[in-house]
Amino acid sequence: MTKKKILLIDDEKDIIDMVKIRLGVSGSYEVTTTYSGQAGVDQANSQDFDLVITDYNMPDLNGEEVIDAIKKVKPDLPLFLFSIYYDDDETISPAIRAKVDGLVRKPIDYAQLNEMINNL
Repeated sequence: MTKKKILLIDDEKDIIDMVKIRLGVSGSYEVTTTYSGQAGVDQANSQDFDLVITDYNMPDLNGEEVIDAIKKVKPDLPLFLFSIYYDDDETISPAIRAKVDGLVRKPIDYAQLNEMINNL
């Protein structure tokens, strides 16, 4: 079975490490990580991934900027957005929500995340 390739973009190393470990346990995913929005955009646009999961609040590019930059080059690439602002429509507007295939609450519910990935 071919592993699904996932790119994780988040400036918080502890979160990246935990998500990578939790997704890696299944053996179904090959997880690549990056710690900045721009580095994530560069990787997503230069390599093949089955899914990109990005944080919303990062110092260089925010999640919406990351999503827009990736979608310009790879409009069909599925994207999930991590955010502690999950329920805040002022921060994560309906327009932003419409750009992604899933919104993942922080702290992360791994059962929910796995279900969302499997539903892709």
